[in-house]
Amino acid sequence: MVNDEKKKDIKIGIILLIFSVINYNIIIPYYVKGRTLSGLSPIFFPKLATIFLGIFSLTLILSRWYSIRNKKEKEDNKGKKKEVGIVSYRSYRVLITITIMSIYLILFKQIGFLWATPPMLALLMFFFGMPSFKRILFFCITTTVFLFFLFEKGLKIPLN
Repeated sequence: MVNDEKKKDIKIGIILLIFSVINYNIIIPYYVKGRTLSGLSPIFFPKLATIFLGIFSLTLILSRWYSIRNKKEKEDNKGKKKEVGIVSYRSYRVLITITIMSIYLILFKQIGFLWATPPMLALLMFFFGMPSFKRILFFCITTTVFLFFLFEKGLKIPLN
């Protein structure tokens, strides 16, 4: 049953990889037009998103293929809790993550990017199991500063 899910993931990854190649080589050059004298062209972000889609779909294909090939189901099942009923532990994690992100969007509008982002990142890192407070603090601060300079200074997109 687990192998069937992994095989479905491989099929979805192949479909997405084919779509990203078609999108990058045919759809975007044909449908996205426009030139600019300075700055980024209108074709930049669609191509960037398509490249990321291709990379992530290739990663999905390779990771699932490697997992099936090496038969690591026993190791994977040792660390998992037994799921019973309709609602599983994974469902709670998804609901908590959606709740944290919803609160972040509200706080982002109220207090701004610089004050809302570090607590949200810290909550998500703690929730997903990063044990070290020093590492959480380091990653929250560096990620916030990096994103701030990327958007505000590099891309000239205000984060207010």
